[in-house]
Amino acid sequence: LAQATRWFRGVTQAASMLPLLRSALRTRCVAAAQQQASRKSVMPIDWVWRYGPTWLVGDKVKWMYYYNIFVGGGTIALIIYAHEPFGGADNNERYGTGPWAWHYHMVKNRLKNSGELEENQRVKVTSFYPAEFMPNAAGAEE
Repeated sequence: LAQATRWFRGVTQAASMLPLLRSALRTRCVAAAQQQASRKSVMPIDWVWRYGPTWLVGDKVKWMYYYNIFVGGGTIALIIYAHEPFGGADNNERYGTGPWAWHYHMVKNRLKNSGELEENQRVKVTSFYPAEFMPNAAGAEE
């Protein structure tokens, strides 16, 4: 009986909150509609239909096609023009410079003095696959 009473109390509390939920959702929808209506574009689209050339704006599908080409092509051209080629690809020339250069040099000198630096720089693997998977490779057991 206690569980049923607790369940009924929870249902009635939830039911009493429904008007509050409904008004919150309505307020959010109205705010979203007002925000959508207040969006401004660079050029009003009705000016495009009224003053644009008829060969371009006479057909809305053709307009959409050329508009997408213009916007997409402009974006690609801007990216090609403005990007830095291989901007962050090679960081090797930046090692040892900057605010943490002292830490880099400290660790490098510690590894060099202990002999670990040469061990870390040595090439340890000469083949990607093990010898048993490459029977025709040079050095594989026959």
